[in-house]
Amino acid sequence: MRAELPSSTHLLIFPHIRVQNANAISSPLTHGFPSITAFIGFMWALERKTCSIGLDIMFNAVGVVCHDFQEQVADSGFTHIFNQTRNPIEKDGKTAPIIEEGRIHLDISLLFGVSYKGRKDSDEIEEDLKKIAALVQNMRIAGGSILPPSQAMVKRYSPYYMEWHRSSDENKEFRQICYRLLPGYALVERPDLISDRLKSMQEVEPKTTALEAWLSLSGVNWRCKNENIEQESNKKHTAEWQHDRDNGWIVPIPVGYGAIGKEQAAGSVSSARDNSIPFQSVESLFSIGEWIAPFHLKNPNELLWYAFPTQEKESLSEKTVYRCYNFYYPDS
Repeated sequence: MRAELPSSTHLLIFPHIRVQNANAISSPLTHGFPSITAFIGFMWALERKTCSIGLDIMFNAVGVVCHDFQEQVADSGFTHIFNQTRNPIEKDGKTAPIIEEGRIHLDISLLFGVSYKGRKDSDEIEEDLKKIAALVQNMRIAGGSILPPSQAMVKRYSPYYMEWHRSSDENKEFRQICYRLLPGYALVERPDLISDRLKSMQEVEPKTTALEAWLSLSGVNWRCKNENIEQESNKKHTAEWQHDRDNGWIVPIPVGYGAIGKEQAAGSVSSARDNSIPFQSVESLFSIGEWIAPFHLKNPNELLWYAFPTQEKESLSEKTVYRCYNFYYPDS
């Protein structure tokens, strides 16, 4: 089950937010950029803060454009290693154990699909943007600290908004926003690539699974193509190396969580982070994403991500899926 993107009245754009030491380990299997769930969590936290100061805004979806990044790794050798902090020694004088953490510095733009319950004029929205921008500066994104903008950045990269027009797929104002977000790349989902790769792999090995197709897409696969060339009376054997990466900047991404156990009552599980809400054990869900230039986007729906929980009935139990969705459709 896949719901429609929630209806929004405005698109709020916060350009060039600089984040220091964000979490670069997005899941047990991926790293290099925070999970999209971290940005949706940031959106929900921002919505709660806006409600606490009396702003009547509902945040529906979020889009991410990355302008620059610097993963904190040591790359002197073939294998990159995360830079780790040196923690103080313990009371007994022994060295504290190191828990591996991955950090990354980011320069990103965030776009929020929001709904106003009442009608707002442009001056009121501008005032709301200033208040929201002040709230953003005191928050964290994916565990990273948001750096205060310089005076030059305040003038050049101040937040702005767009009224959401749904009369036409080709929204000229949104296209102008996309060009303003250059240079940069937007993260979108490409589940169609998994089905296409699975189909091609099953032509060779019918028992191929979707997991194997996902793993195949997660790397660059090189194969040797042998050719026999006849030259006069001699045969010349040549080998040509070819790879299967022809679809752009493709990356494996986590897109949410799937339950691996039944939901437990609030307070019934010891050492839970919050004993006031129900507890449920989950594992990461994975898909394939693509980094694309914003000018490839035709409308806001193709950029924004939103969360939608579903119930998938299995043999004797119900499995709850907490998944993030994106509606990017590549040009045919």
